[in-house]
Amino acid sequence: MEALREAQARLTVYVHPSNAADVRRAVARQLSALLFSYEERFDGVLLAHETKVVDEDEEKKKETVVKEDMQKETIAEEDKKEPKIVRAKILNGLVPYFGVRVHANLLLFSPQPDMILEGKVEMLGKESIHAIVLGVFSVAIMSEDIREKFKFKR
Repeated sequence: MEALREAQARLTVYVHPSNAADVRRAVARQLSALLFSYEERFDGVLLAHETKVVDEDEEKKKETVVKEDMQKETIAEEDKKEPKIVRAKILNGLVPYFGVRVHANLLLFSPQPDMILEGKVEMLGKESIHAIVLGVFSVAIMSEDIREKFKFKR
């Protein structure tokens, strides 16, 4: 269906310090609160999400080290024995939320004007047609939007 689309997003999710012990779960909870509601920033209804918290140390896959003889050599960070650190920025102000950078794959329902949608008609009335699209979304087509060749008969 054309109205469904996948999108990749780089987001900053603000997490309360009480959830600092399990940041990934807190991020998932924040995004799950947006499910099945229209979000203007995504230009659609969020149906599903898959997230990955950005580890700034992993983002820099290789690090350049200058040796004594001034030659550059790249060393993969996986060879280092340092613990991974997820960095977050604490917001200034009264509430000390911290922002966590996230890469997310999103499934969005984003119908556009003149797009054809398939649905199951639930109710026919003199003034409107009510249907369910994708088994989730309730739609109503008002009488002024119905083509004139269709007439209501009872």
